[in-house]
Amino acid sequence: MKTMTLMLVLLLSLVGACGKSDGDTAEKVFADMTANMQELSRILTGVTDEASAKAAVPKIDAVRAKMRELRRDTQVMPH
Repeated sequence: MKTMTLMLVLLLSLVGACGKSDGDTAEKVFADMTANMQELSRILTGVTDEASAKAAVPKIDAVRAKMRELRRDTQVMPH
């Protein structure tokens, strides 16, 4: 139960950290966000016990970093 709660909290923290640019189109940004969410799904699917949850943390952190970068980049995109 603790593991599931932890995964849900991590997932919700990622949802708020979305976006990307560098001159990219909105379609590219959405594709990047979708790819990151798919990667997160693959990671979380592999979590079956405490040991696998601990092993997943660095992978989840990497996805979170990508999502934060995407969010920062979208803040400079023209609206």
